[in-house]
This record gives sequence, structure tokens and C-alpha cells, in this order.
Amino acid sequence: MENFADVPMTHNDCLFHYCSTASFHAIVESNSIRLSSLSLSNDSMEGKLVGQTIGKSIAPGQGGPNDLLRQVVEMEKGNDALGFCLSQWDDRLSQWRGYADDGAGLCIGFSKPYLKKLTAELKPDGFGDLRLEEIDYDPASHERLVKPAIDQFAKVLGAEGVNNYARLRDHERARIGPVMDLSQKLFLLKSEAFKEEGEWRLLSTFNPQLPFKGKFHPKGNRLVPFMEIKLKIDEHVIEQIVLGPKHVTPENVVKRFLETSGFPNVKVSRSAATYR
Repeated sequence: MENFADVPMTHNDCLFHYCSTASFHAIVESNSIRLSSLSLSNDSMEGKLVGQTIGKSIAPGQGGPNDLLRQVVEMEKGNDALGFCLSQWDDRLSQWRGYADDGAGLCIGFSKPYLKKLTAELKPDGFGDLRLEEIDYDPASHERLVKPAIDQFAKVLGAEGVNNYARLRDHERARIGPVMDLSQKLFLLKSEAFKEEGEWRLLSTFNPQLPFKGKFHPKGNRLVPFMEIKLKIDEHVIEQIVLGPKHVTPENVVKRFLETSGFPNVKVSRSAATYR
């Protein structure tokens, strides 16, 4: 197995998690991260853009494609995902404002090779495979994504369509494989309005109708399902810390906290933003 301690790191080898000081402290002290329910995030369209894109891409009255739309909408209602949100950017004012206690928090630069390695090794019990994925913000790309499924539904079901997709025989349903491919994309599409976030996600899907093997934590007006993942502190996990524009802890204090918690040799710097 590759020794990640010997792999030289560059800026492109990190993905950044913006958070409050309290969340940073909890992550480092517990050597763990939480993947939380994405359907309970602040984006009301989370997990729904595949269906919306299909709806915009088909004409009213198209039998087969409209059956696809109904199937995907039901799939969106019946699926959720747990995610740990990251950004490709290490010092973005919009990120400081939105996700790091209005600039008083920090962002943690996680090693991308380590996160990829984690997805290959960890198989969460009761959840889908752990994946590290980049978010797609491009409407044209969204349309290209759903087109094969639309075309296949139109071909297999014809202009009349069927009243109920579930009535198809297994071999007939197998001919409409692209709809199953879409299930893997439900939580990877976001509106172009969020593009500047440059988001990546560590995520795992689950069915809310089945017994849940995770935990729950309160957040404002909601109770959020989550899964905790332990980090291996003997490998390159955290590469960089950037202190927010309103964060006042001296860099050497943050470094000492990281070292005593088992994260040595982490670069600690301060945001260049003059936001206050």
C-alpha cells in the first residue's frame, strides 16, 4: 500500500472545509468528521435538480419521458444522502460569510489523496458506498446528463408511455438502465448561483424508509441525521489551516493544538481578506 507520508502535497491536493471554531475544535479533538443529511441543508433544491432538469427538457404530453419524470421525482422523494461539504478554494469571502461563523471561524485543508483513499477503504454499514465527488453547476451539463435516460424512455415506452413504471417486467426495466445511473447524481447537481463555492462532497446515500444506523444532532429548527467517520491521524489527513478574517487566535497556538491532537506539520496561515 502506498505510504501517504511520502507523497509531496501541493495546493491542488487539498479540499477545504469551512467551519466555526467550535466545529474545528471538535473535528481535531475527536479525530473525526460528520457526514450530515443533505436534504436538510440550507438549499431547498438539494437532491431535486435531476427531476427539474428532466421537466425542462421534455415537451408536455410525451408519454415515455413523462413516465421517466414521475419515476425520478419518486426516486428523489425516497432517497437522501449524508455529506461532508468541501471547497476547492482556501480563502473565499463568500465561504467565510456563509459557513465559517461570518469570518470568525477557520477552514481546514484536508488531503485529497487521503479522502480518496478513505472512500476506497471504508464501507459504511447501512449506507451506500462512500464517494468523493465534485459538484456540477452547469445547466448545459445537467441537460446532457439526463438526455440518455429521456431518449431511452421514449424508445422503450413509446409515445404513449405506461401508467406505472413499476408494472414493467424486470427485463423491460433493465432496458431503461440510464434511470438508475441518475440515482447516483441526485446530490451532485446544484444551481449555477452556487458556482463560486467550488464544492466537492464526501457523501454516502441512504433510504429514509429503511432503519437508520447513524445518529442525530440538533441544528436550529431541525434534527439532522449524520454518520461519524474516524480519521487516521498517523497519515496525512490535515495539510493546511486558514484562519478566518475575524479569527484572533495566534497561528502558533493553533499549531500547538494540532500537534498535541496528533496532527503535526500542518501549515497554518491567515486569510488575506480584510473583512471585519
